[in-house]
Amino acid sequence: MRFLCGLLILSLNVFAASPVIFGARGGASVNNDTNTVAGIASGASLPKTYVVGPTVGIRLPLGFSVEGDALYNRQNLNFGEIGGFSGSTHSDAWSFR
Repeated sequence: MRFLCGLLILSLNVFAASPVIFGARGGASVNNDTNTVAGIASGASLPKTYVVGPTVGIRLPLGFSVEGDALYNRQNLNFGEIGGFSGSTHSDAWSFR
């Protein structure tokens, strides 16, 4: 068991020294924008937004690196009861950085 733990620690260190960077990025909204026009409407809310996507990069000499991301962003808008009708909509977008 100790041998496997030591091998795991050493393999993580070797992977961290690789010139190629692979990973994922993500995030979510932490505030509720109820002061917007949609928030003023009866029961509307905007809390369900998130961003997620892959990232890839290359490590360069002297501590520099170049990275690129493809981030997917989905935003939901739920309308409450307005004039006897309720509804919701969403938007999907990709951002390449």
